[in-house]
Amino acid sequence: MIRTLSLFPLFLTVAYGTVNPVLNTVTDLYIVNKDVSPDGFNRAATLAGSSASSASIVGPLITGLKGGTYNIKVHNQLTDPNQILGTSIHWHGLLQRGSGWADGPAFVNQCPIAPGETFAYQFNSPNEAGTYWYHSHLGLQYCDGLRGVFVIYDKNDPQKNLYDVDDDTTIITTSMVLPSLTAMLINGKGRYNGGPAVDLSVVSVTRNKRYRMRLVSISCDVNFMFQIMGHDLNIIEADGIATQPHTPAVSNGLDSFDGGLSSGILRYVGAPVAEPPATQTEDPSVNQLKEVDLPPIDEPSRTLGSPTQEWLNHSPADPGPSFYFNGIKWQSPGLPASTAQQLLPADSIIELPKNKVIEVSIPGGLAISSPHPIHLHGHTFSVVRSAGSTNYNYVNPVRRDVVSTGDVGDNTTIRFTTDNAGAWFLHCHIDPHLDLGLAVVFAESIADVQSSAGPPTAWQDLCPAWARYSGA
Repeated sequence: MIRTLSLFPLFLTVAYGTVNPVLNTVTDLYIVNKDVSPDGFNRAATLAGSSASSASIVGPLITGLKGGTYNIKVHNQLTDPNQILGTSIHWHGLLQRGSGWADGPAFVNQCPIAPGETFAYQFNSPNEAGTYWYHSHLGLQYCDGLRGVFVIYDKNDPQKNLYDVDDDTTIITTSMVLPSLTAMLINGKGRYNGGPAVDLSVVSVTRNKRYRMRLVSISCDVNFMFQIMGHDLNIIEADGIATQPHTPAVSNGLDSFDGGLSSGILRYVGAPVAEPPATQTEDPSVNQLKEVDLPPIDEPSRTLGSPTQEWLNHSPADPGPSFYFNGIKWQSPGLPASTAQQLLPADSIIELPKNKVIEVSIPGGLAISSPHPIHLHGHTFSVVRSAGSTNYNYVNPVRRDVVSTGDVGDNTTIRFTTDNAGAWFLHCHIDPHLDLGLAVVFAESIADVQSSAGPPTAWQDLCPAWARYSGA
């Protein structure tokens, strides 16, 4: 049997089956240029490592415990003039309460870190626990490889009775790499059609153990269908939210992964060291996992009451080489958005009142670019209407921080409460679409941000250093 999952740039946990994870407290990230060949084709890349020499196509795993505090110094040692030389890091899924300055998007929450400079991101995770990730948030840089996984463990995990093993060996990433985007990588390894038979990634398991597989799509463009031949997948978490356990339905048909394309290996201890057969007897396109199948296990969110303000009906469209929300193309102002509103077109920054329920309705995309995975920084939101459904769920809706807008004629409706002061990016997580303008900023309780203690002096120094480097 095969259970299939559709993955946008997001993260979820599957358990198919007393955890003692080893914490990897990363305090330094070195951002460097390096040639890599994860699929046998050599290319220049921008990578992260806990040291300059250890930088790799999937950056170092960062782990911590719920309620933990992080102080991560990012050292920009980029030198390749053919690639982006500035950088910034976004900690995807972490809400940054009280530390919006550390959220990472360049020219929204900070100026880029200039080459040769170091900047320390300081934040905590008072309520977050689950599977997250980090990536560059400057131009298309994370497509060049600057990304990694961030796991926050909960000693009191309400799902811990569902699995036996949860450690760094059970993390699975899916991605593709520039420039071709033809080879799917699993844990940083993969093959392309007509390319060499490079080694595939291997996940080792022991019979009759239940494994919590933390599955993270770190791709900057395409979405994936994920499956493990011969195994049921029991979904228990999505976007850092513990969900009611759900096993997708069986699918039937035929699919092929000839030559190890789009594949990794799940190998039992004691099994032959060989690649599994390429042809399977089931079709992952028939019964895919549906977003509405993953309601949270805890109480409904307080965003479910009638919204105080039914907000703008965002309309992504793509005439030619640009994308728009409500007819406005996002263009970076050259300064953090919270200090540069006067430089941006109307509606590029939308002010939101404090402690109100906001509803955002997003139509489906156009045929040439759908579906758009829309990510909101600073919040986990309630999906009261999911793409592919006409039903509105005000009882126990899915909670996410990335949501698909679906196809032509579809609609996705989300709600969140403005209880986290800051400037929060809402954008398509297909990075080329963001780069072409499919984004807007929600300015939430900015007066509270301005009256707070504010970011450290080092943050204030980022823009002058960037101006000196860029000549701006």
